[in-house]
Amino acid sequence: MAFDCCNVRPNGEITMKKILFVHHCSNIGGGSYCLLNIIRTLDQSDLVPIVLLKKRGPLSEEFSKLGIKVLFLRDITVVPYNKSIFRINSIITYFVLGMSFLPFKKIINMINPDIVYLNSVMLYPYLRMVKRCGKKSIIHIREHWPLDEHIHQLRHLQSTVGKYADRIIAINRYSASLVKNTEKKTYIVYDWVDFSNRYIEHDLNEIFGEDVSNKRVFLYAGGVSVLKGVLEVFQAFNHIDGDEYRLLALGVDKDAIVSGIRGKIKYLLSKVGWNSYSMRVFNILESDKRIVTYPPIYEIKDIIEKSYCILSYFTIPHSNLLLAEGIILGTPVVAARTSESIEYSENGKYSILYELKNYHDFQEKITFFIQNDAVCKNNLARGASIAAERFNPQKNISRLLNVIDNS
Repeated sequence: MAFDCCNVRPNGEITMKKILFVHHCSNIGGGSYCLLNIIRTLDQSDLVPIVLLKKRGPLSEEFSKLGIKVLFLRDITVVPYNKSIFRINSIITYFVLGMSFLPFKKIINMINPDIVYLNSVMLYPYLRMVKRCGKKSIIHIREHWPLDEHIHQLRHLQSTVGKYADRIIAINRYSASLVKNTEKKTYIVYDWVDFSNRYIEHDLNEIFGEDVSNKRVFLYAGGVSVLKGVLEVFQAFNHIDGDEYRLLALGVDKDAIVSGIRGKIKYLLSKVGWNSYSMRVFNILESDKRIVTYPPIYEIKDIIEKSYCILSYFTIPHSNLLLAEGIILGTPVVAARTSESIEYSENGKYSILYELKNYHDFQEKITFFIQNDAVCKNNLARGASIAAERFNPQKNISRLLNVIDNS
């Protein structure tokens, strides 16, 4: 089975091939940023990309700037793979997922794409509907599902992907091994690192509202997600003594935490001693003025280069593209030791890795870095070229297009 770039009708007329890209959020970061990179690379004289998102947001705005048609399906839902299926929220999620199948089918029939590209393996339930509509599918495995967690859900994922996906793209070796016996249709394509259009000079003095030219600015870029460990990062930084340190937290909106009815209720409850996760984040922001929040930035190269160190506290195993970006740009990164971070950093040679979910070890590794920052930074020079080659745009774009073009 070949995915040719164009359709040829019996009379010899060549028609454009349409690809429907499906993603579950509209923030820029992680898989969203990588999807944006993918679509930027497509030759739109051969391929017509159409994007389906859950709602409007920064990502949809970027696609609109590129002239890409964007559709929205409010109920598009990802499987809560790192949570028990018996939780109330999980049950609700699966219910919403089921309710979205029919409108999803209507969108496919309306667009009539040649390929449906699911940009997360957590969208795997939609593969069955794609197949029922008679369309070819590509699914992108970006997530790390531990093989010993939620085993029945994992088996269902593996069975569905193995049976219904025409092509599987994996972002690293672990992702490629997630679904067994699919080697012939699985391809490793690293999420390439391309800073050619990601540079805008940012004035850190303006962002912090003070002169930070002589300060050591840590960077956190995980937003408010519990999975990205925003609270743990803030707590660890809060325990670093010294006015010479600052933390820039991208994608964190302090005001949004206490906005709306739920936010106000959480705020009131905090006054009587009951602090939710988000309110604990809010309280640290209130107490430690060295931490400054800022909207997520697509043009992040300048920020990374100006940062003293990147802090990452993923609470689940996950690909960490920012780790690779830090290595390439020579900015040290403290990150969790996972299969992905080990692969990206050459077994920890070019990053500071702590034991996953071990907050004490996280603190110790930050202290280690501060005490050995010059050595850590000099060591990165040797790893930059290795990481740049692995995440080379031209090489990985070629691999991606081969997945689309060839059997």
